[in-house]
Amino acid sequence: MAERAFGSFLLIYLCFVILFVLFEVASATIAPELRFEWARSGNQFRALLKDATSYYIAAQVGALSIISISIGIVTLIAQRQNARREIQVYYHESLAQEVVASCVALLVVLCLQIFWPAQALIRVVGLGTPSNNFESALTIIHTIWLVINLSALAYFVAVSLGFVQPYERENIRRRYTANWVIPDDLTKRLLRARYVGASLTLSSEDESNESPFIAFGYELGDSDHIELQDTFIHPVLLYDVRMKALAWVIQRWQHRCQLMRVDLNRRERRTASFRVDRPRLVFKPSFDRPLEGQVGWCTRHGGVPLTRLERFIVSWCFRFRRTDNET
Repeated sequence: MAERAFGSFLLIYLCFVILFVLFEVASATIAPELRFEWARSGNQFRALLKDATSYYIAAQVGALSIISISIGIVTLIAQRQNARREIQVYYHESLAQEVVASCVALLVVLCLQIFWPAQALIRVVGLGTPSNNFESALTIIHTIWLVINLSALAYFVAVSLGFVQPYERENIRRRYTANWVIPDDLTKRLLRARYVGASLTLSSEDESNESPFIAFGYELGDSDHIELQDTFIHPVLLYDVRMKALAWVIQRWQHRCQLMRVDLNRRERRTASFRVDRPRLVFKPSFDRPLEGQVGWCTRHGGVPLTRLERFIVSWCFRFRRTDNET
């Protein structure tokens, strides 16, 4: 449940609905009379399922009221004790946002499934069956989801009760630091180090002054050509790079640069007037420096230009995410 949003829960549930719809259509085609023994009571069983839905809705509304009251009380206590900076730690460790998102998502699903829209649609099309298998399967999913929500609610209440105690609050802070802050910081540091140091890994085996040079995260003076240029309306920050595909493009470019140098050597054009500078390909995006406006973020000095396919792959390899000044 951690790190999931409202849309994630609905998407997971939608996958189950599609799966059950396919099963319903397949059973209507292959075995239309397939019906579980406990679901043979027809309208009486359907009424029981609808009653269960109403009970689940009441349970979710009660859970949301408990969560709202708990968050309000803990926030007030923390503010009186000068612990405003720890409120975010409390939200994260208690799964407050995730529990609320899951409960609201289940509440929305239950309100919609009172009418069983998917089952009604496939019956209108003529692909459904008269059995209650579809409603029964989804009610089982609702029950499991409700149990998970109530279990998460119990965890949330336990963390909330512990957070108002100074000693337990200290343990929560240490747990948050050990499980999230330090691993996240180390991951970002290692990611930056590997990104900047990738120029050594991807450099040509030829260490001469004429071998192609690759740079990541820097601006090495003026370049002759801009290979990739984008206009970012909002500030964006680099957060990931698909290095395997990018390495394939760089190796192709380096190989073509080497062929060009061999060709120039054969023609004996390496005089003072025809001297070829060391080719370099520079990728300016950095994990620490936002980009905004019109930015030429992939530049080239000397060498051969990238092909259209290579430029497309390079653009796909660099993954940007919208950010703001505070971040």
